[in-house]
Amino acid sequence: MTIQKSITTADLNQIRMTSLDIAEITGKRHAHVIRDIRQEIESIGEIDQPIFGLSEYTDSTGRKLPCYEFGRAGAMQISLRYDAKTRYMVVKKIDDFESGNLKPTTPADLLKEELKIFALFEVPKHLAQIESVKQVKKISGVDLSYALLVSPAQDNIKKESVMLEPTELGKIHGLSGMMMNQKLMRMGLQFNDGTGWVPTKRGAEISSKHAWAKGKKSGYNLKWNKSKIK
Repeated sequence: MTIQKSITTADLNQIRMTSLDIAEITGKRHAHVIRDIRQEIESIGEIDQPIFGLSEYTDSTGRKLPCYEFGRAGAMQISLRYDAKTRYMVVKKIDDFESGNLKPTTPADLLKEELKIFALFEVPKHLAQIESVKQVKKISGVDLSYALLVSPAQDNIKKESVMLEPTELGKIHGLSGMMMNQKLMRMGLQFNDGTGWVPTKRGAEISSKHAWAKGKKSGYNLKWNKSKIK
């Protein structure tokens, strides 16, 4: 596979988007977007003016990682791989870049935006950090979980505030996630309404809903107060 040369200073004047932006729009891992762009480069073959520039960005740990930068032509070329909604979002974003309303997205930018969203929903800081890190990894492929290990918010979590999913609880009790759910049901803490597990009145006092999204599907799981499940 032929990889295009690194972008030059002249090329940078025309740059409006990066592969990180495409990852954010599509919800794909950044590594997968890079793969898609490389396949486009290979399919296009030799052209007078390359539309994708191989570059790099620095993540919050100081690591230099590869990415691609491009203008309208590159954005339109890669958007053709995806659905109509994605193409619309790419066109809208490229217009915003060209008007000067937006700047290229970095993992740090993504993290800040995710934390803001969780703050709007008054999510406790330690939980907001955990979920934000998960979203950044999903969108950009960059894993920031190392930072959680030294975060004061994570160190200050009270034992009685630790919330775990049934799979995690099951490991403590020597049970599978499925068996743990059955145990929680026998304890009168939850029941299955046909669409999923729902907490009982007593279970609601020691559980919380944990939202998830995968592709076009979304829903929630229950997390349980570790100190209350014996």
